[in-house]
Amino acid sequence: MLENKRTASARVGMFPLGDMVSPILPPINATTLIAPSLERLAPIADNSLLRTADHVMEGLYYGGVDTPTTLSLAKEIARLEGGNCAVLSPSGQAAINLVLSALVQSGDHILVSDCITYTTKWLLDRHFAPLGVTVDYFTLHDSHDLERLLRCNTRLVFWESPGSFLFEVVDPRPIVKLCRSRNIITMIDNTWSASHFFNPFQHGIDVSVLSLTKTHAAIAGVSLGAAVTVSEDLYNSFKTRSALLGDYVSSSACSDAAKSMSTLSLRLDAQQHSASAILSRLAQSSVVHEVFHPASSKSPYHMLFQTLYSGFNSLISVEFSLPPEILRDRINKLSTINVGYGWGGAVSLVNLFAPAQVRTIAADKLKGPCARFYIGLEDPSDILADFDLLLRED
Repeated sequence: MLENKRTASARVGMFPLGDMVSPILPPINATTLIAPSLERLAPIADNSLLRTADHVMEGLYYGGVDTPTTLSLAKEIARLEGGNCAVLSPSGQAAINLVLSALVQSGDHILVSDCITYTTKWLLDRHFAPLGVTVDYFTLHDSHDLERLLRCNTRLVFWESPGSFLFEVVDPRPIVKLCRSRNIITMIDNTWSASHFFNPFQHGIDVSVLSLTKTHAAIAGVSLGAAVTVSEDLYNSFKTRSALLGDYVSSSACSDAAKSMSTLSLRLDAQQHSASAILSRLAQSSVVHEVFHPASSKSPYHMLFQTLYSGFNSLISVEFSLPPEILRDRINKLSTINVGYGWGGAVSLVNLFAPAQVRTIAADKLKGPCARFYIGLEDPSDILADFDLLLRED
């Protein structure tokens, strides 16, 4: 890559206007695109769904498949993630569904890490399993001995890293090595890394799925997802399936996402600073039983995390030794940290979770009440003041 991540994210909205360039990606909304002649109009054929070009103003024929806006953002997402090409979807969940729909059919077997988010488990268990796809889950302990879980019909191995809520770090190297020897596709949910902290393709992973709804575009309040790959064949498969399913995205949402992403690196830097201060504060508290964040020196994944990742986001989960009713009362009295689901935007958030509800195989040994915090862009001193209230020892 010619640019570092900060420069690349700042330039996401660059858009050609003749011999000029706009720094803001314009929302070009259209379904019908008018051709200058019949010869220029793409013929109706299966491969017409794949018409692409290096320039975002070329290769267009129907706005429902792509506009210059959607093409431009897809190219920038692929570049920032470290891939060659990307297909956009209306959400991260839609991107996962798109990839699986394109690659997996009835009779296939897939292996999935137990630490993926619960909504993805619902998609697998309630949609793909009834269609005849066999879904098995593996733990991180299994990931170093995955061969015994493979079957002759295993089509894909899929994991999220760091894991949802408890932020376990999956080592991709043994998985990729094994799967390549068996011609099995590897896929990671890389949303946590925000296209900054981990390049999946440097480790040989085939597909990276992203919820752009989170850190990438949450500032803009839009829902988008992406499937990124270095493989032209996989891209063609995803792009065709996207068109056939009508899995289109709004040019207005893509324009807003690009504006959000122009500040992505700066937001991540500020949030790393705040999260570091909060991790230090949590480490000193007697009402905290365990902190879940791979950047914490006490995390069992800390050494692996330092080997694989260049930075971290601001999601922190905590197991408290407080009685549940006291923790609830204190959370309801916070003034800067807001109660809510989701993450990635400007404001800090907190919600409670039960480990047994976010793990299929292992509920872990957690007994105390657990909360997940997202540290936003407020002044760190204001956020720390809320943690002082939470961590009172009286």
